Amino acid sequence: MKKTHTILIIEDDQNIVNLISLHIKDLGFKTEHAATGTEGLRQSLEHEYDLIILDIMLPGLEVGTQVVSASQAAISNTKSDTFSICHVQLY
Repeated sequence: MKKTHTILIIEDDQNIVNLISLHIKDLGFKTEHAATGTEGLRQSLEHEYDLIILDIMLPGLEVGTQVVSASQAAISNTKSDTFSICHVQLY
């Protein structure tokens, strides 16, 4: 049975989430969404994702960098030997 890859989208703008999800689902991936950095951090620590798309400009104190740091720490405690971060900035 083929594994379905899951992508977490941490983004507070629902229009952006809808657009990203539409294209990701067309490619055969499953998406999950967190509207706040706190919720995204919780989800990223509780579940295993193949990719996290993160709005680093979320409201709050350095939420984006906190999610990245915590996720890196969690990954380093698992059997996974890779963790990549791709930073994309949209205007």
